[in-house]
Amino acid sequence: MCLWLLIFACGSGDEPWQARVDHLTADALYEATKELTDLGPRQVATPAEEVARRVVEAMFKDAGLHDVASEGFHFDAWTPGVATLDFDGQSFDIEALSPSPAVQITAPLAGQDDDFTDAIAVMSDDTGGRTEHYFSATLGGAAALIRITETRDFDGEPLTEVGHTLEGTSFPSAGVDGLTGDMLESAIGQEAVLTLEPIIHPDHESFNVVGRVPGTGSGTIYVVSHYDSWHPSESAFDNALGVAAQVLLARQLAQGPRPEREVIFIATSGEEQGLQGAFAYADDHADQIGPEDLVITLDVLWSGEGTFYAEATRQELVDQALEAIAAEGLEAVDGGDPGIGSDHFPFVLLGAQAIWCIRGSDRHYHTTQDTLENLDMDEGIAAVRSQWALLSDLAGI
Repeated sequence: MCLWLLIFACGSGDEPWQARVDHLTADALYEATKELTDLGPRQVATPAEEVARRVVEAMFKDAGLHDVASEGFHFDAWTPGVATLDFDGQSFDIEALSPSPAVQITAPLAGQDDDFTDAIAVMSDDTGGRTEHYFSATLGGAAALIRITETRDFDGEPLTEVGHTLEGTSFPSAGVDGLTGDMLESAIGQEAVLTLEPIIHPDHESFNVVGRVPGTGSGTIYVVSHYDSWHPSESAFDNALGVAAQVLLARQLAQGPRPEREVIFIATSGEEQGLQGAFAYADDHADQIGPEDLVITLDVLWSGEGTFYAEATRQELVDQALEAIAAEGLEAVDGGDPGIGSDHFPFVLLGAQAIWCIRGSDRHYHTTQDTLENLDMDEGIAAVRSQWALLSDLAGI
């Protein structure tokens, strides 16, 4: 009996080592996600950002990763402060979009098909995203941008999406819900006053949390997620769930034999403000990142609704991701190249390949209702298991 236990503990050719202890369960995913959602919003330059960093560092250490550390970086962080819109004798609290400057603008409201010159451009999110609207407004000569979130929650309550317009820009931009949007659209041509009073935190220090599992050969796989959020909500699927998935994958990997390729887990901050943490890590480790390496991004890996996309920098990686997802009973579509939208991008600029599986178009994205109760953990853990299949295969376990 003792000899059998010893053989089993060390692994055998007949029994896959990862089957000994399965950390990839719905309950484990729920509990790890809850570690962050219980903190509420985790926007950079707020006390919750620092608390979240310490929580993630503790989870990485508990998962068994080697050399867990927090790596600091500096940038000018942005928080929304106060934002109001006054028109037709009424005043409305609205949501500033990052990185809007501090302004007070008095100008007429202009609709989607109007001349935007020196006006406050009013556009609906069913005609494009934040960046698309930014370009339409600025190229059209607008003084400012107001985006209307047309989507409502399941109970009919209006939602307002917040977020980043474009890194490196400084254009007055804000968001409103559909009810306010209806009033705005009925007042097109009237004069309005837009007041934005954001707070800039010069040279703010944020931290990436890093840990690794050593490999026996060459090449590195980076598993990247972000723990920062926007200010309105607990940000369950964007991106507490991604960090939780990272922790579960780390624990699963760390319990077994060493992979051929080293695996480095990076939980970034500042992702929501222009991939700040990922760019900082890539700059600091540029001489270690190259064509032999691969990034797996865990950003909005799962959500309450929407389409599951498998995206990668090479078609064979897309096909491999689609196969891994299908094996877990989930449906996904080929999303093509992963583009610039998350933390893989700075690594791709240095020559690395990337895989990003993302469930998009959830109505709660960047709203107050991105909450844990809107996630199905049985589906979520299936998505995590698909990432385990990719990681274990690509790492050479």
